[in-house]
Amino acid sequence: MDMYIITGGSKGLGGSFVRHLESTDAMVVSLSRTKPPGRCVHKSVDLSRPEILGEVMVSVFKETDLSEVSSVTLINNAGTLLPIGPVQGLEQGEIIFNTSVNFMAPIVLTSIFIREFQEFPGDKRVVNLSSGAATTPYEGWSLYCASKAGLEQFTRCVAKEQAKLDAGVLIINFNPGVMDTGMQAAIRGTSDQQFPTRQRFVDLHKNQVLMDPDIVAACLLRGLGAGDLVSGETYGLADFNCLGPA
Repeated sequence: MDMYIITGGSKGLGGSFVRHLESTDAMVVSLSRTKPPGRCVHKSVDLSRPEILGEVMVSVFKETDLSEVSSVTLINNAGTLLPIGPVQGLEQGEIIFNTSVNFMAPIVLTSIFIREFQEFPGDKRVVNLSSGAATTPYEGWSLYCASKAGLEQFTRCVAKEQAKLDAGVLIINFNPGVMDTGMQAAIRGTSDQQFPTRQRFVDLHKNQVLMDPDIVAACLLRGLGAGDLVSGETYGLADFNCLGPA
């Protein structure tokens, strides 16, 4: 049986991961504020508070009968764009919230996942959700862009560390492309002053070229099952034979 730990599993792409996996015999654990529908195990957690995540991850490890598990995968899916706007106009609390959810939480969870599951004999994988914003700067998205860029580099560093171990963890970045989720609705709801590139995303929605998150989730999970991934690399839809908007 495969085991998946997914952050933000109650909506958006995270919800798609959960729904897809629940159609299989996989064990699914969602780390989110609200419980997704279905049979998944839910751990109620506020990802903007990285200091409490260690206890949550340890509890997942202790409550799992690993004798029945063949692989374990952590998908650091949860993320937030907010706040959007020039950095000088952002409040301190907003800055801390954004970087905690997008950057600190995945790092803390990855650290503890690797430590707790290091001796697990089956396949061990970490997937960090990335974005085109990791390499393309956008006015108004300084926090989001910085967090995604930092997370990609973190992934590459951890891959080098794990490569030296006999039972190292595979860790990759995955760029899901532009999807039809609540995050996109939030982008369209901003002003041009907050986000000067807003019209591009309005046009993507208008032209109905946003990817269905259910398709994206299935695409990544199929790619993970292929077994030929290189640790530390960043993968996109095209790498898994899926197409999305440029």
